[in-house]
Amino acid sequence: MPSLLGSAPDQVPTNGDLGDMAYQTREHVTVEKISTPDGDLQAQIDALTSALNALTDETAMVLLETKTASNSASIDFTDIDGTYSSYELRLIAVKPVDTSANLAVRISTDNGATFITTSTYNMTYLTSSATGSNTQTLGNSGFTVWNTTDAPGFNGELKMQNVDDASKNQLLRFIAGLGIDSATPTIGQTVIEMDSPSILNAIRILFNSGNIASGTFKLYGIK
Repeated sequence: MPSLLGSAPDQVPTNGDLGDMAYQTREHVTVEKISTPDGDLQAQIDALTSALNALTDETAMVLLETKTASNSASIDFTDIDGTYSSYELRLIAVKPVDTSANLAVRISTDNGATFITTSTYNMTYLTSSATGSNTQTLGNSGFTVWNTTDAPGFNGELKMQNVDDASKNQLLRFIAGLGIDSATPTIGQTVIEMDSPSILNAIRILFNSGNIASGTFKLYGIK
């Protein structure tokens, strides 16, 4: 093993208190089992590695399901429960058949057997583009999509948390970039809150007029 304080060009001296079981080369650092006044250094390294792995696992995003629209009336996801602390639904290059349609979100509390269509959704949205901005508060769950048939569609993310907590009003947040055209792209953010406490175990995406012409939808669970 190379000496800790050796003069070879590929060795770099480290803390002499660690003894000759620790050495460093240009390619990597090797630390073998070394005792220190604070205890077993290898055990400390193992504990730190486990903690970092656990942190990575806790914040991991898991792809649960992917669906593709093709002149579809709606896209439904029912794989939503308390398994994950939050969920994220990504909408990729989504386009409506009716280019004047509004994007809508509906939630279900019975695993998709029915979806709530009454005016129990309280919504606030903000849009901004090079030509100005717009804010509005409505008692429904529509999100206006400005689009044309030859535009690239829009991308968005719908975030859901505490879906299995029946003591709280469900709160959803939708962020989107809309492809009006290349000259005046628009970004928008919508916050939707149910007007009474409930769980959320399924979600539906649709337009208030016409079908979903095309688009990809990916549901992720986040630990």
